[in-house]
Amino acid sequence: MKKLLALMLAAALALSLVACGGGGGAGDNNTSSGGNGDTTSTDTPSGGMTKEEMLEQATELTAVDIASDTTGNIARATQEYCGKIFSMKGRIGKINADHIAIETGTVRFKVYLPVDDIVNLESSQDVTIVGKTGAEITEEPLGPGIPQNVYVYEVNPAYFVTDRYEYIGIPKSENDSFPGAWNVEFPNSYNPEYLRLVYFDDSVDVSQYEDKEITFSAKHSERRHFYDAVIVE
Repeated sequence: MKKLLALMLAAALALSLVACGGGGGAGDNNTSSGGNGDTTSTDTPSGGMTKEEMLEQATELTAVDIASDTTGNIARATQEYCGKIFSMKGRIGKINADHIAIETGTVRFKVYLPVDDIVNLESSQDVTIVGKTGAEITEEPLGPGIPQNVYVYEVNPAYFVTDRYEYIGIPKSENDSFPGAWNVEFPNSYNPEYLRLVYFDDSVDVSQYEDKEITFSAKHSERRHFYDAVIVE
Protein backbone atom coordinates (compact mmCIF):
# COMPACT_ATOMS: atom_id res chain seq x y z
CA MET A 1 0.00 0.00 0.00
CA LYS A 2 2.80 2.35 0.93
CA LYS A 3 4.55 1.49 -2.31
CA LEU A 4 1.42 2.27 -4.34
CA LEU A 5 0.99 5.57 -2.53
CA ALA A 6 4.62 6.47 -3.26
CA LEU A 7 4.13 5.69 -6.96
CA MET A 8 1.00 7.85 -7.09
CA LEU A 9 2.82 10.77 -5.46
CA ALA A 10 5.73 10.41 -7.89
CA ALA A 11 3.32 10.43 -10.86
CA ALA A 12 1.55 13.54 -9.54
CA LEU A 13 4.88 15.32 -9.07
CA ALA A 14 5.92 14.45 -12.65
CA LEU A 15 2.66 15.82 -14.04
CA SER A 16 3.11 19.00 -12.01
CA LEU A 17 6.63 19.54 -13.43
CA VAL A 18 5.36 19.03 -16.99
CA ALA A 19 2.60 21.59 -16.42
CA CYS A 20 5.09 24.11 -15.04
CA GLY A 21 7.37 23.53 -18.02
CA GLY A 22 4.48 24.07 -20.42
CA GLY A 23 3.56 27.30 -18.62
CA GLY A 24 7.15 28.46 -18.86
CA GLY A 25 7.15 27.83 -22.59
CA ALA A 26 3.99 29.87 -23.04
CA GLY A 27 5.58 32.67 -21.06
CA ASP A 28 8.63 32.62 -23.33
CA ASN A 29 6.42 32.82 -26.41
CA ASN A 30 4.61 35.85 -25.00
CA THR A 31 7.90 37.56 -24.27
CA SER A 32 9.10 36.89 -27.78
CA SER A 33 5.88 38.28 -29.19
CA GLY A 34 6.31 41.36 -27.06
CA GLY A 35 9.84 41.74 -28.37
CA ASN A 36 8.61 41.56 -31.95
CA GLY A 37 6.01 44.19 -31.10
CA ASP A 38 8.73 46.52 -29.83
CA THR A 39 10.72 46.03 -33.03
CA THR A 40 7.66 46.78 -35.10
CA SER A 41 7.05 49.89 -33.05
CA THR A 42 10.64 51.02 -33.61
CA ASP A 43 10.33 50.55 -37.37
CA THR A 44 7.04 52.43 -37.54
CA PRO A 45 7.39 56.18 -38.22
CA SER A 46 7.33 58.18 -35.00
CA GLY A 47 4.33 60.20 -36.11
CA GLY A 48 6.34 63.17 -37.38
CA MET A 49 4.78 65.03 -40.30
CA THR A 50 6.34 65.33 -43.73
CA LYS A 51 6.93 68.71 -45.35
CA GLU A 52 4.00 68.14 -47.70
CA GLU A 53 1.67 67.33 -44.80
CA MET A 54 2.78 70.43 -42.93
CA LEU A 55 2.29 72.67 -45.96
CA GLU A 56 -1.27 71.39 -46.35
CA GLN A 57 -2.11 72.45 -42.79
CA ALA A 58 0.12 75.50 -42.42
CA THR A 59 -1.05 79.07 -41.90
CA GLU A 60 0.99 81.50 -44.01
CA LEU A 61 2.58 84.36 -42.08
CA THR A 62 5.78 86.37 -41.99
CA ALA A 63 8.20 86.53 -39.09
CA VAL A 64 7.39 90.23 -38.82
CA ASP A 65 3.67 89.46 -38.36
CA ILE A 66 4.31 87.09 -35.46
CA ALA A 67 6.97 89.32 -33.89
CA SER A 68 4.67 92.35 -33.90
CA ASP A 69 1.90 90.44 -32.13
CA THR A 70 4.36 88.90 -29.66
CA THR A 71 5.81 92.19 -28.46
CA GLY A 72 2.33 93.68 -28.32
CA ASN A 73 0.75 90.97 -26.14
CA ILE A 74 2.81 87.91 -25.26
CA ALA A 75 -0.10 86.17 -23.52
CA ARG A 76 -2.27 86.38 -26.61
CA ALA A 77 0.67 85.45 -28.84
CA THR A 78 1.22 82.30 -26.77
CA GLN A 79 -2.36 81.23 -27.45
CA GLU A 80 -2.29 82.12 -31.14
CA TYR A 81 1.17 80.99 -32.18
CA CYS A 82 2.41 78.26 -29.85
CA GLY A 83 1.93 74.63 -30.82
CA LYS A 84 0.82 75.65 -34.33
CA ILE A 85 2.04 74.90 -37.85
CA PHE A 86 3.17 77.88 -39.92
CA SER A 87 4.65 78.58 -43.31
CA MET A 88 6.79 81.58 -42.46
CA LYS A 89 9.00 83.93 -44.44
CA GLY A 90 11.84 85.69 -42.63
CA ARG A 91 15.48 86.72 -42.70
CA ILE A 92 18.25 84.55 -41.30
CA GLY A 93 20.20 86.23 -38.55
CA LYS A 94 22.60 83.45 -37.59
CA ILE A 95 23.36 79.94 -38.73
CA ASN A 96 24.17 77.25 -36.17
CA ALA A 97 25.12 73.59 -36.53
CA ASP A 98 21.57 72.29 -36.08
CA HIS A 99 19.33 75.32 -36.63
CA ILE A 100 19.01 78.76 -38.13
CA ALA A 101 17.90 81.82 -36.21
CA ILE A 102 15.39 84.06 -37.96
CA GLU A 103 15.65 87.44 -36.26
CA THR A 104 13.21 90.31 -36.27
CA GLY A 105 13.41 93.01 -33.63
CA THR A 106 13.20 91.46 -30.18
CA VAL A 107 11.81 88.13 -31.39
CA ARG A 108 13.93 85.15 -32.44
CA PHE A 109 12.78 81.98 -34.19
CA LYS A 110 15.10 79.01 -33.68
CA VAL A 111 14.30 76.84 -36.68
CA TYR A 112 15.67 73.29 -36.61
CA LEU A 113 16.23 72.19 -40.21
CA PRO A 114 17.93 69.15 -41.77
CA VAL A 115 21.67 69.76 -42.00
CA ASP A 116 21.57 69.23 -45.78
CA ASP A 117 19.39 72.34 -46.01
CA ILE A 118 21.36 74.41 -43.51
CA VAL A 119 24.67 74.04 -45.37
CA ASN A 120 23.18 75.76 -48.45
CA LEU A 121 21.96 78.85 -46.59
CA GLU A 122 23.70 82.03 -45.50
CA SER A 123 23.09 84.75 -42.95
CA SER A 124 21.00 87.79 -43.97
CA GLN A 125 19.19 85.66 -46.56
CA ASP A 126 15.41 85.63 -47.00
CA VAL A 127 13.88 82.16 -46.67
CA THR A 128 10.53 80.50 -46.22
CA ILE A 129 10.25 77.58 -43.82
CA VAL A 130 7.38 75.44 -42.60
CA GLY A 131 7.33 74.01 -39.10
CA LYS A 132 5.60 73.59 -35.78
CA THR A 133 6.23 75.97 -32.91
CA GLY A 134 6.83 74.80 -29.36
CA ALA A 135 4.36 74.95 -26.50
CA GLU A 136 5.72 78.18 -25.01
CA ILE A 137 7.62 81.38 -25.68
CA THR A 138 10.88 81.65 -23.76
CA GLU A 139 13.44 84.42 -23.30
CA GLU A 140 17.17 84.54 -23.83
CA PRO A 141 19.83 87.27 -24.14
CA LEU A 142 19.86 89.27 -27.35
CA GLY A 143 23.58 88.61 -27.60
CA PRO A 144 26.76 88.16 -25.54
CA GLY A 145 27.15 91.03 -23.11
CA ILE A 146 23.90 92.71 -24.22
CA PRO A 147 21.62 93.40 -21.22
CA GLN A 148 18.44 92.80 -23.20
CA ASN A 149 16.37 89.69 -23.73
CA VAL A 150 14.48 88.53 -26.79
CA TYR A 151 11.38 86.37 -27.02
CA VAL A 152 12.17 82.96 -28.51
CA TYR A 153 10.03 80.54 -30.49
CA GLU A 154 11.40 77.02 -30.97
CA VAL A 155 10.31 75.67 -34.38
CA ASN A 156 10.85 71.92 -34.47
CA PRO A 157 10.32 69.93 -36.60
CA ALA A 158 10.78 72.27 -39.54
CA TYR A 159 11.55 72.12 -43.25
CA PHE A 160 13.09 74.50 -45.76
CA VAL A 161 10.56 75.57 -48.41
CA THR A 162 12.25 78.14 -50.68
CA ASP A 163 14.72 80.99 -50.91
CA ARG A 164 13.53 82.24 -54.31
CA TYR A 165 10.87 84.91 -54.80
CA GLU A 166 9.35 86.72 -57.76
CA TYR A 167 9.81 90.45 -58.29
CA ILE A 168 8.78 93.03 -60.87
CA GLY A 169 11.56 95.29 -62.05
CA ILE A 170 12.87 97.50 -64.84
CA PRO A 171 16.57 97.01 -65.71
CA LYS A 172 17.99 100.51 -66.21
CA SER A 173 21.71 100.03 -66.75
CA GLU A 174 24.70 97.90 -65.88
CA ASN A 175 26.39 98.90 -62.64
CA ASP A 176 29.90 100.28 -63.06
CA SER A 177 31.08 99.51 -59.52
CA PHE A 178 29.73 95.96 -59.15
CA PRO A 179 30.67 93.77 -62.13
CA GLY A 180 27.81 91.58 -63.31
CA ALA A 181 25.12 93.59 -61.51
CA TRP A 182 22.33 95.62 -63.06
CA ASN A 183 20.65 98.71 -61.62
CA VAL A 184 17.00 97.75 -61.45
CA GLU A 185 13.99 99.87 -60.60
CA PHE A 186 11.24 98.21 -58.55
CA PRO A 187 8.08 100.10 -59.61
CA ASN A 188 5.84 98.52 -56.97
CA SER A 189 8.15 99.20 -54.04
CA TYR A 190 7.76 101.92 -51.42
CA ASN A 191 10.69 103.76 -53.00
CA PRO A 192 10.69 103.00 -56.75
CA GLU A 193 13.31 105.65 -57.55
CA TYR A 194 15.87 103.75 -55.50
CA LEU A 195 17.71 101.39 -57.87
CA ARG A 196 18.61 98.00 -56.50
CA LEU A 197 21.43 95.68 -57.52
CA VAL A 198 20.34 92.52 -59.33
CA TYR A 199 22.78 89.84 -60.44
CA PHE A 200 21.21 87.88 -63.27
CA ASP A 201 22.21 84.36 -64.20
CA ASP A 202 24.87 84.21 -66.92
CA SER A 203 22.36 82.61 -69.28
CA VAL A 204 20.16 85.76 -69.26
CA ASP A 205 20.77 88.48 -71.86
CA VAL A 206 19.56 91.41 -69.78
CA SER A 207 20.34 94.04 -72.42
CA GLN A 208 17.26 93.10 -74.43
CA TYR A 209 15.08 93.97 -71.43
CA GLU A 210 16.65 97.36 -70.70
CA ASP A 211 13.97 99.93 -69.71
CA LYS A 212 11.29 97.23 -69.96
CA GLU A 213 9.23 95.91 -67.08
CA ILE A 214 9.97 92.26 -66.36
CA THR A 215 9.11 89.63 -63.79
CA PHE A 216 12.09 87.76 -62.46
CA SER A 217 12.82 85.15 -59.83
CA ALA A 218 15.80 85.65 -57.53
CA LYS A 219 17.33 84.98 -54.15
CA HIS A 220 17.67 87.95 -51.82
CA SER A 221 20.25 88.80 -49.20
CA GLU A 222 21.16 92.05 -47.49
CA ARG A 223 24.79 91.28 -48.30
CA ARG A 224 24.47 90.02 -51.84
CA HIS A 225 21.35 91.97 -52.89
CA PHE A 226 19.29 90.05 -55.51
CA TYR A 227 21.21 87.21 -57.10
CA ASP A 228 20.88 84.13 -59.31
CA ALA A 229 18.05 86.01 -61.03
CA VAL A 230 16.21 84.52 -64.01
CA ILE A 231 13.43 85.96 -66.16
CA VAL A 232 9.95 84.52 -65.54
CA GLU A 233 8.13 84.16 -68.85
